[in-house]
Amino acid sequence: MTCNHTSPTRQRGSGAYFPCWRVRLVLLTIFFATSSSHAADPPASPAGRWKLETVVLKSGKEHHGLVQARREPEIDFAEIVQRPGKPMFAIIRGIDAAQVAKTELLPPAEHAELVKKFHEYRHKALIEAGEMEQVKLAPRDVDGHAYQSYRGSWFTLLSTADEESTRRCVVRMEQIFRAFRTLLPTRQKRQELTIYLYASLDEYRLRLRGLDLNLNAPAIYSVRHRQILAGGEIAHYAHRLAEVRKESADLEKQYDKLDQDFAVSLARLSDELRAKGFGKDEIKEELQLRKTDWKNERAAVMARLHEQGRRNLARFSEVTREMFARLYHEAFHAYFDSYVYPQASHHVPAWLHEGLAQVFEGGKLEGDSLRIDAPDRERLKLLLADLNSGDPLPLAHLLVAEERTFAGDHGGRASERHYLYAWGLAYYLVTEKNLLGSSALDEFVSPQSAELSPTARLETLLRQPLDKFESQWREKIQKLAPQGK
Repeated sequence: MTCNHTSPTRQRGSGAYFPCWRVRLVLLTIFFATSSSHAADPPASPAGRWKLETVVLKSGKEHHGLVQARREPEIDFAEIVQRPGKPMFAIIRGIDAAQVAKTELLPPAEHAELVKKFHEYRHKALIEAGEMEQVKLAPRDVDGHAYQSYRGSWFTLLSTADEESTRRCVVRMEQIFRAFRTLLPTRQKRQELTIYLYASLDEYRLRLRGLDLNLNAPAIYSVRHRQILAGGEIAHYAHRLAEVRKESADLEKQYDKLDQDFAVSLARLSDELRAKGFGKDEIKEELQLRKTDWKNERAAVMARLHEQGRRNLARFSEVTREMFARLYHEAFHAYFDSYVYPQASHHVPAWLHEGLAQVFEGGKLEGDSLRIDAPDRERLKLLLADLNSGDPLPLAHLLVAEERTFAGDHGGRASERHYLYAWGLAYYLVTEKNLLGSSALDEFVSPQSAELSPTARLETLLRQPLDKFESQWREKIQKLAPQGK
């Protein structure tokens, strides 16, 4: 059976990084999103949050995070804030030991894992750069087309993009597969899975036509070929990046040469001032002013070059945003099919496959962790509008939907509604019922369960009638609506 998944995709932008200091307590604040409040968050939840340690003050206030060290008179504590749907940030603080009522520590193995995660979080940029350097690429020819090839523990990736872009894509895909594993452990050995990454949409669409996959999506997963195919305007980005870097390198060389010329001109100026009768102190003061002006000018230019480099990296995220959103979506289909519930031995309903893929696609990827602790705002908005339209889609209709109903670019309005309801139902089952990795879900996708009707099958999983569950589900979705908007 061929299964080529497609669906609408949305992606939100990432935040910025900046430090902040607080009076009295020595605080280094690592922000990945601007926040006006630092209220403590609850400990880790099943929706991908980290398991945290707790310090309870005598005042009753709690701080959740990592106890880094205990020394008199303070506890060195990293408060880790994981607000639902927001990028995580941390506050490094010294807590007066005399004000502590109790501490709740993780077991040694889990504490060590939290230390490792936090270290990787704080050094994300350096670690990702190091991972990129370690990616081994080799030239490979497939069907007369030249690729750069990478073979990892999860997948083989073939790319027509430049080396730097390919390495960056490899690192991100490795991260998302490891993140999938933290929420949904593997049940199968490594499968042959290939990701084809095309540096232009023209190349990508040509490949789709060659496989008789005439689909208008930035990425797809084909079960028949066991391949993920994706494309974006990476080549254009890489070409522009190379031009900008050359301009920057030329400018740096120019200023290096000017540095040398400036030293010569200062010596000449000194001689000229001395010949005109200026005193030693006057000459020294004038030369120092000239040096300061030159240093400031050069620093300003180098700062602009640095900012330009930062914008270049941001531009990569902008150019590839839609492609990566789809890649994460299709990567989940591939992971689910290859490492958890293969089609050959399990029966996963189309609504569950597509619903979970949307839930995972919309998660917050932080290193090797994926948080799915908040609903996708745009999907929630659209689902609420449909539920309140007076003619909502009954869940019984969703349960009987076949794969072709989720045909993405072919399905029109009906397909979009099924995607929304599949996402809403899957999100509820994951966050409220905590079914990921459970024996109940194993039974639900078993061949024996597939012999039941779709309604009876879900009722068995939920252990309640569909009409009663549907009422609870709709009530819960309504409560997810943002307040005050």
